[in-house]
Amino acid sequence: MTRIELVFLCILVLLMVYNFRLSTIVKKMRDKLGKKEVSNLKDTKNPQIQSVLAVRKKWTILSQFLFWISVSMAFYGSLSILIYFLNLYTVAMIYINHLNEKIIKEYGKA
Repeated sequence: MTRIELVFLCILVLLMVYNFRLSTIVKKMRDKLGKKEVSNLKDTKNPQIQSVLAVRKKWTILSQFLFWISVSMAFYGSLSILIYFLNLYTVAMIYINHLNEKIIKEYGKA
């Protein structure tokens, strides 16, 4: 393993820890909101929530695409390319968690 791969692996670990922390915060917020409220979230007429939901859908598709590229790179690519795509996937998941947090906060205000 080269030094640059080691640096990017450390960055990946830090990003994964931050993503885990953020996802637990979002889960706690979702639990406070309640199961019925979360299921009714797509039916809301708030334009801000609708626009964030549309952006979240696009980022979810991108994250799934990056995940499957990472899986294929695990079998057919090099370690540096695998770490690169896992970093991209983790950044996409962090952004999705931020969008989820924003949606829950906006829905809680309404």
